Amino acid sequence: MKPFFANLDMVKQRRMLKSFLNHVLGGRPYNGRSMAQAHAKLGLKDVHFDKVLHYLKAGMQKLGVAEEHSVQIIGIAETTRKDVLGKANECKGKCCVIE
Repeated sequence: MKPFFANLDMVKQRRMLKSFLNHVLGGRPYNGRSMAQAHAKLGLKDVHFDKVLHYLKAGMQKLGVAEEHSVQIIGIAETTRKDVLGKANECKGKCCVIE
């Protein structure tokens, strides 16, 4: 994951992540770029997203977040996967049909 963060202002990055998490957990409205816009040029894959979820879960465990809350937070973060990885429009209605 280091290459993705090598030239970033980490203070700003932490602030943006905190703002985003605050929003998805029911706090203040998020007014940053969309997940798709923010990550479009990074070439991220599922393995990268999985690693971020792993770090998020490990951080919550270290802070003593209850497992039931951790599972909910990971679930919420998971809802951003398609946007972050640029897969939001990949389906185009064909693979989403329930038979």
